[in-house]
Amino acid sequence: MKKIIVLLLTAMLSAAAILPLAAAPAPVLAAGRADVLKVCNWEDYIDEELISEFEEYYREKTGNSDFRVEYSTFDTNETLLTKIETAKEDYDMVCPSEYAIQKLYQKKLLLPIDTTQMENYENVSPYAREQFEILTSKEQVYAIGYFWGTLGIMYNVDDVAAGGVNAAEMGWDVLWNDAFRNKILMKDSVRDSVVAAAVYAHREELAAIADPDLYAQRLFEIINPETEEDMLAIQDALISQKTDVGVFYEVDDGKNDMVLGTYSLNLAWSGDAWWSIVEALEGEMGTNLDYVVPKEGSNVWFDGWCIPKYAKNVPAALAFMDFLNSSDAAIRNMDATGYISVVGTYETLEYLMEVAEESPEFGAEVDASYFFDGAGFVLPEDSDIDVSKVFLNRVMLADSSTISRCAVMNTFKDNQAAMNMWNAVKGDTLPLWAIVLILGALVAVIVAVFLFRYFKEKKKLARRRAVKERQMKEMQKERQERQLERLRILKEAGALQDEPESPQGEALSIAETPQTDDVAPKAEGENAAN
Repeated sequence: MKKIIVLLLTAMLSAAAILPLAAAPAPVLAAGRADVLKVCNWEDYIDEELISEFEEYYREKTGNSDFRVEYSTFDTNETLLTKIETAKEDYDMVCPSEYAIQKLYQKKLLLPIDTTQMENYENVSPYAREQFEILTSKEQVYAIGYFWGTLGIMYNVDDVAAGGVNAAEMGWDVLWNDAFRNKILMKDSVRDSVVAAAVYAHREELAAIADPDLYAQRLFEIINPETEEDMLAIQDALISQKTDVGVFYEVDDGKNDMVLGTYSLNLAWSGDAWWSIVEALEGEMGTNLDYVVPKEGSNVWFDGWCIPKYAKNVPAALAFMDFLNSSDAAIRNMDATGYISVVGTYETLEYLMEVAEESPEFGAEVDASYFFDGAGFVLPEDSDIDVSKVFLNRVMLADSSTISRCAVMNTFKDNQAAMNMWNAVKGDTLPLWAIVLILGALVAVIVAVFLFRYFKEKKKLARRRAVKERQMKEMQKERQERQLERLRILKEAGALQDEPESPQGEALSIAETPQTDDVAPKAEGENAAN
């Protein structure tokens, strides 16, 4: 059987070798993997009903009734990178952020994506497609956009006002404001925290730059530090934030904590911010939330679908990517997550306009012409919409003036320097109160262990002493019993030899012998002797 399989494989490889070079070979699937599409995505990042709907669609399309999607999630880009680079996980499609996509591309861990197999690729905004081309390649496509947005600050309106901060002029320094001690949430993500700290550390330098192009270039350099020296100011800023103000790091829990009113400020992605705002509006807590991109500028981020090098079901991956880029799927995903899709069609614009009308207090006249452009965006002939000044949700889709003071993150050129900085911030620089608390807990544990062992040993010694005393008493008792038995035997033996006999020849016991009889003969004997 093995020989037959080897011969078949040899024949297949030989046939592939003589195919015309112009013909692209079909992806080779591992045994049994045509039935499974392995997808790894961020948590809470899809309308999950779309997964089952795609399964039904793909079964009908391919005639494979056993097809299913194996869907899993990750919490940080670094976790996903490790799974692919080190563990060589055979995911068919993954959804990392822009800098992680760039890193995977540089390490040759991505397969090119054949967009000719997709009907909905033109739906993706040229603005988003251009970002991925800059990060990877202009000759081939290595990432298909999914969601995008800005990094900014979600804040409790009432708390910020009470802290004396003008929200309209909010800068990154608010995350270092002592008025919000222990009420600030940062992202447990090195790249996002670097952006906030880097811009904060260079805020005075940026304020002095008047030329917009120079400002944009310098902002890009600041949020993409290259050397260990570049990391020092960032490290100092993050450490001072922890020790002087007190912050907590999170990835997904912060959006719920903000709804509950537990914290005042949260370094947040625009989609999470809008999700929390909606939850607060619909909830009973009465929390008043809003979101802003700080005045100095920030990061504009992009998450996209990629096919890792170790993928086993490329055809299904291409089909699912195309399925998600339909206008209907994009709208449903936006509605489920609060994030904005890269799909820039008239239908998605209509949806965003409706969202703005439902919550007009979060709407604004937005110049969205940079995004709604290209072959996929076609306005109806009778439409009078001007995308350069359209009323949209300002949290979900930023105005062009905001985008102009945002930059895209690249992968770290000196990754070790970045990791050393992050370890110093997260590991060795706890606030004094935390250090005291930890030391106190350690001392308490040591004392408890010592007392436990002390009383345990004391109890053990007491048991041993009690056993020993009981054994000694038993030994003494046995010794006394033996001595008494010996005396009894001796006494009985002596009594049989000394006792007199009665006139009838019967021996009298000592108890039966009268005392007078004993004395009288003795006296007579003594007198006779005299």
